[in-house]
Amino acid sequence: MKSIHLRKLLAVMEVKGKTLLDKTYIIMPLFSIGFALLMRFMSSVYMESGKMSPSTLANCVIMNICMCSIFCVAGSLAEEKEKHTLRVLMTSSVNGMEFYFGSVLPVLMESIVVNTLLPFITGLSMTVMQWGCYLLLTTLSSLIGTIVGMLIGIYSKDQMNASMITTPFMLVLLLLPMLNGIHPILDTISSLTFTGVIMDFANQISINAHPFQINSIIILIVEIIIATVLFLVLYKKNGFEAND
Repeated sequence: MKSIHLRKLLAVMEVKGKTLLDKTYIIMPLFSIGFALLMRFMSSVYMESGKMSPSTLANCVIMNICMCSIFCVAGSLAEEKEKHTLRVLMTSSVNGMEFYFGSVLPVLMESIVVNTLLPFITGLSMTVMQWGCYLLLTTLSSLIGTIVGMLIGIYSKDQMNASMITTPFMLVLLLLPMLNGIHPILDTISSLTFTGVIMDFANQISINAHPFQINSIIILIVEIIIATVLFLVLYKKNGFEAND
């Protein structure tokens, strides 16, 4: 494994941070926040209890991960390929690990901030244990979403191609948890995705069960490792790995 140089890592993070401020991507976190506000308003008007269900919070989190972690990362990386920015980074001797962490950290921090705000926006109260599990699961899920976005971006030829791949992929991730109970195979597939893990966490809160599920943590960590290895392989295979 090649060493990581802080200067190069910070340079990549700076580039990625500026990309997130682009008008195309800066509005993406607002979708989940706006959806949460809308659902809270509707629950206060149309529901007798005036309280939102944990599953609604889960849907808001899933939307945030899909829009920020997957869509933004895939689109921005495909744009960099299209404009040959990655080639410039390669000539600057930026290796795969430096590019990986430099790309992941800004988006991950943005996702964590939004995910932390969503329970307050929805008005859903949680215990300390539930908060701890929530932050752990959503952070790991956001990391997976970010790496998946990088995989799509590095595989895509351009932004149009990235959008064509990302849109149906996000729809599948959004719909899978909603199809639970229809067929055992769908239940199994959903339980192996981060969206299914988040929805299962919400269901555990709904019935006041213990929210910490070690199986869910293991699934997420394994997915992170596999996705990371795949990205580093694709990064090198596409000729972006620095030869220093």
